[in-house]
Amino acid sequence: MVDYTARWCLSPAGDHTPDATTNVTLSWSAYEPLAVRMDITQPDGTGVAQWLLARDLLAQGLAVPAGQGDVRVGPHPHSAGLLVVTLGWEPGHQVQLATGAEEVADFLARTYTVVGRGAEHEGADIDAELADLLGGGGPR
Repeated sequence: MVDYTARWCLSPAGDHTPDATTNVTLSWSAYEPLAVRMDITQPDGTGVAQWLLARDLLAQGLAVPAGQGDVRVGPHPHSAGLLVVTLGWEPGHQVQLATGAEEVADFLARTYTVVGRGAEHEGADIDAELADLLGGGGPR
């Protein structure tokens, strides 16, 4: 497991002025190498929202705006060195989180030392995974 926890700036989507800061943890596991889990602690500490992001989307967003729909990632438009993740589930319910791009790049580099880019499917037993999903799987 590879983790990165930091204080991220939080603001409504489209507004690059932070309203608050909050703890965000990025987690990655070799058991699910394509995904990065993002745990966002509510600023008042009362709960945690979880989002799953594609590891490649996060990597692409370090260089250029990437993604569409509910998850978008890209460099901050006004502050070099910051990465912005925009999460939204419907119009009017979107939030932006910003943190240091270098720290996220370091996090991703640590994941790539465990499972390299393009090697995510190596060693996967697709037939066993499908059998499990379809209810026909037993112990492996």
